[in-house]
Amino acid sequence: MRAISSIISAFSMFSQIPMPHIEWREDSMRYMMCAFPLVGLVVGLLLFGWCHVGMMLGMSTLVFSVGLTVIPLLLTGGIHLDGFCDVVDALSSHAEPERKRAILKDPHIGAFAAIGIGCYLLVFLACASEVPMTGRAALALLVIPVLGRCCSGITLLVFPRSASQGLLSMFKESASKRVTLGILVVELVACLCAIGFLSLPLLGAFVLVLALCTGVLHHIAMAEFGGMSGDLSGFYLQLCELAMLFCLALLGGFSWF
Repeated sequence: MRAISSIISAFSMFSQIPMPHIEWREDSMRYMMCAFPLVGLVVGLLLFGWCHVGMMLGMSTLVFSVGLTVIPLLLTGGIHLDGFCDVVDALSSHAEPERKRAILKDPHIGAFAAIGIGCYLLVFLACASEVPMTGRAALALLVIPVLGRCCSGITLLVFPRSASQGLLSMFKESASKRVTLGILVVELVACLCAIGFLSLPLLGAFVLVLALCTGVLHHIAMAEFGGMSGDLSGFYLQLCELAMLFCLALLGGFSWF
């Protein structure tokens, strides 16, 4: 029952999929981050299906790439992209960490966030337009959202937080940290094995860019904000997904992929 409550909590928090109403209690929050990659699995299944529809219908590159860009946003409600916008706004202020944390809480969107989200979506669309409509690419698209959420969940729990209150604090205080991390690591390894079975060069590229993204996140979180936050987690997830999509676009056209 607790596992079901955790799954419902994860989908209620991180997706637009209608879920049964449950009370937000500690036992339902305890392992919610373990179910976070399951949200990515649903996103991945839709992308997998979209790729196969594109192959069957001979879909144009533009329509296909727009679908790859929009489907995750529709399913998640843009919750992670919202964190990306907040972080871009805060970083663009060049203020002290305390002021940057205050900007993260501001519900209004600034000019730098609008520019940032526009650039991000254009780059994402460009990368998506280079992804081949093949069965192997479809399998990679299935794994990418899951892998990104595994990494996001792990960094969310491992990196020091910037404040003792807020959404991240609620996760950390409710979570049985060792068990949650263990499950997320198992899910991460399973994703990497799936990518390795699909293509070893793609696996190497994914590991490299995820390591780089994690290093960037750690530097930004510690140097610019004084610790991790939920918005930074969303920023990191968007960065990871874009980086992996770039790798897929870069390597997907080669015969040895």
